[in-house]
Amino acid sequence: TVRIVASDSVTVGGDTSVTNLARLATQTIGQNAGAAGNLEIQTDRLQVLPGGQIISTTSGSGHTGDIRIQANEVNLTGTAPSDFNGTPVEASSGIFAGTLPASQGNGGEINIRSQRLSLSDGALVQASTYGSGDAGNVEINASDIDVSGTSESGQRSGILATSGGLPNASFFEDRSATGRGGNVHITTNLLTVRDNAVIAVNNRNPSSPGAGTLQIQAQLASLDNHAQLNAETESAGANINLPQIGLLLLRRQSSITTNAGTTSNRGMGGDININGGFVIAAPAENNDITANARDEDAGNVALTANVIGITPQLRQTSQSDITATSDRGISGTISISQPQTNPAQNLVVLPNLVVDATGLIARRCAAISTRAASGDRTINSFVVTGRGGLPMSPGEAHGSDAAFAPWATLTPGASSDQRSSRAIDQQGAIVEAQGWITNSEGKIELVAQTPNFKLNVSEPPASCSP
Repeated sequence: TVRIVASDSVTVGGDTSVTNLARLATQTIGQNAGAAGNLEIQTDRLQVLPGGQIISTTSGSGHTGDIRIQANEVNLTGTAPSDFNGTPVEASSGIFAGTLPASQGNGGEINIRSQRLSLSDGALVQASTYGSGDAGNVEINASDIDVSGTSESGQRSGILATSGGLPNASFFEDRSATGRGGNVHITTNLLTVRDNAVIAVNNRNPSSPGAGTLQIQAQLASLDNHAQLNAETESAGANINLPQIGLLLLRRQSSITTNAGTTSNRGMGGDININGGFVIAAPAENNDITANARDEDAGNVALTANVIGITPQLRQTSQSDITATSDRGISGTISISQPQTNPAQNLVVLPNLVVDATGLIARRCAAISTRAASGDRTINSFVVTGRGGLPMSPGEAHGSDAAFAPWATLTPGASSDQRSSRAIDQQGAIVEAQGWITNSEGKIELVAQTPNFKLNVSEPPASCSP
């Protein structure tokens, strides 16, 4: 195993002015040879530039090694001139695990885990077989995947698992390959395929066992400007499954196809199964979902989603169509159904027991009540003394019962002396004390008038003269 760990970045790139490629590679050669070693790369950022490749191959009976990539960002871009067995070719930069022509070993697996994966200008991720062994699988788990564009000569960027190569994508084709094509499994939040780019499983030889399955799980999958999800075969049908798609958007002659027999007229069309929220296509832009065949039976198309802008047709038209037809075999079925919504899945189960309100009361109140019952008068209290500060009931607005008395005013023309004499007259005249008496308690009191009484005085007897 070749293991590379770099904290910052790994860059693989070559001089595009010459035919020698820069490679991180493992290889097994010849008969009775062992398997090629695995390649493992762990870094923050991986760049494979024009003229660069990460590759594992076999040309004999040994198996190809596996390639595992773990990076925060993976960027693959461009192509470079090269030669294959003396034949000039345009070599894509990218990640490859495959078997060469006349080999017997099986291809290796490609596993990529990343936050962002970007392929552009003819770059590839490809698991392939060009011999009798089976191709490996491609498994990608990334938050954001963008596959876009072609090279200057028209070679498409793509993610492939192929037997015999894919026209206008693999840097060469070999229809003599008899091994089975591999699977492509992609899990992502956002998948963008645009500008002639492709994600595909396929096989080129009518005598081969067929191709694998293309499966994509994404919150949003966008196909724009001749983009393809492709599972075309020349033998047994290959399937496309989109089991969990929030939104699938098709624009500007993009397609999802499992057609069979495009060059040999042989092979059965594969099935297309889409299960998600919405499938939306611009009606007049000729976006197609097809599972057609020539001499043999067509595949079936099943959509469980809200479908907008694309309709089933008996034959392809210049509009956006869904077809499952066979020229000389049995045509397939097209079924479209609304997603099943279960209202109960979002309900909250309420508790069976009613809340005991006594458990919500502070225990301090109970303690105070106990002290009051025992005769302790030192506790606080709250006494309602009247309506001055409280409404009659909780439903009434607060008001005040305080009485308002007007200010006292003077009578016009009255003087201060007149006011004083009037107040004295109202209280009664003050009379000077005329005497005093002794009350029943033996105390002396001054009085205005003394009680009437008779004073008895003894007169002296008259004198007698002799």
